[in-house]
Amino acid sequence: MKPRHSKKNDSIQWILDHRNEIDVINCSFHEWENDLFKRLQVLDIPIVCASGNQDYEDKIKFPASLSWTIAVGALEEYRDAVAGYSNEGPELDCICYTDIEIPTTKGTMRFNGTSCAAPMVAGMLALAGKMTGQEAKQFIKANCIDYYEQGHDWKSGYGLFVLPELEVPNMRDINLLHPELRPKALKLIELAKSKGIDIVISQTWRTKAEQDALYAQGRTAPGNIVTNVKYPNSLHCWGVAFDVAVIINGKPSWIAAHFDQLGPLGESLGLEWGGRWANFPDRPHFQLPGMRVADLVKKYGTPENYKQSWTKEAKKVESLKGEDFDADAKIIFRGKEIRAGIVTLPEGGKTFVQLTDICDLLGLKYTYDNATKTVTILG
Repeated sequence: MKPRHSKKNDSIQWILDHRNEIDVINCSFHEWENDLFKRLQVLDIPIVCASGNQDYEDKIKFPASLSWTIAVGALEEYRDAVAGYSNEGPELDCICYTDIEIPTTKGTMRFNGTSCAAPMVAGMLALAGKMTGQEAKQFIKANCIDYYEQGHDWKSGYGLFVLPELEVPNMRDINLLHPELRPKALKLIELAKSKGIDIVISQTWRTKAEQDALYAQGRTAPGNIVTNVKYPNSLHCWGVAFDVAVIINGKPSWIAAHFDQLGPLGESLGLEWGGRWANFPDRPHFQLPGMRVADLVKKYGTPENYKQSWTKEAKKVESLKGEDFDADAKIIFRGKEIRAGIVTLPEGGKTFVQLTDICDLLGLKYTYDNATKTVTILG
C-alpha cells in the first residue's frame, strides 16, 4: 500500500524534529514528491535509497538519483547478476547481496531486490559509526570491492559494499582510548595531515569477543593471522593502543612505505610504534609507551576495572591542577602556552608542570616505563 501524502509529510517532519537522534535514514521506495523529500538535505546524515525495481532499467529513480543520497542496487549472488528488482546506472554508489530466504507456511520464499539491499547498507553504515552523508559516501567507496576482480562474471562501474573484516564499531571509537592516549591519536591525525598523509583510526578498544575473533582468524576462521594473543593479552583490550589505516585515493592502503612515513610522526608525540618491533612488526600500531599487560593484570585484574580507574585518575589530576596549587601559573614558549601551578614549600614557591606537556611544548621525544615509573627524555 502506498503511503498517502499526509503520511509522508508527517514522516519527514518527524525526521526533522528528531534530527539529533538519527544516524542513518533508509528509504526503500521511490514515490516521493521532490520538494518534500529534498527537505532532508539539511540534515547532512547518510540517507540510503533504493535505486528502483524496474527490472534491469539502467537509470536509477528518485530519490536515489539525488547526489546527496546513497544509491543502492541489488545483486543476486546465485545468478551472479544484478537483481531482477533493481535499477542500475553510473550514479549508483554501490550494490549489495540480497538473497534472503523467509520461512512461510508453505516452505520458504526467496526475497531480493533493492527494498532488501538498501536496509542492509543502512544497517552496515549504522554499525560503522556516526558520520555525515559525504563521509558515508567516502566510507562506502573505500570499502567497495571490485566484484569482477573477485572472479565473478558480472562487471559494472560500481562495487560490492562490504564492511571491513577487522573494523567493528567499538574498535574504531576513539573515545574508548585511555584519556592520555586519546589526544595523541587526534594529534597524530592532524600531524599526518600536515605532511600530506591521510589516516583514519581503524582499531581502538577490543572486547573479548572481538579479540578472540581476531585470534581465530587464520587459525580456526578464514583469513590471515593478525594477532598472536588471546583476550586480554593485547593492549587493545586495555584501551592503551590503537591502529591506523593510511588512505590513498579514498581507499585504505597497507603498503609498508606509507607507514614508515607515519611511524616517526607517532614517535615524535611520545608514542611507541609497532613498526620498530623486532618480532612480529606491526606498522599500523601505536600505543602508550612502557605499558605491559602483565603489570595491568597484576594491578587491576581486568580491562573493565582498569577502565573504571580512568575516571578516578582524571579527577585526581584535575584536583592537582586546581585545589592543590596555591596559585595558577603558565609557561609560554615561542608563543605556545601550557598550564602550570605554584606550590608554596618551606624553601619557597615552586612552579610545577606536567612533564609530558613540557616535552610536547619543546618538541622533545620521550618514553615511559610503567614498571619502573621512569620517564626517559630522548631529545
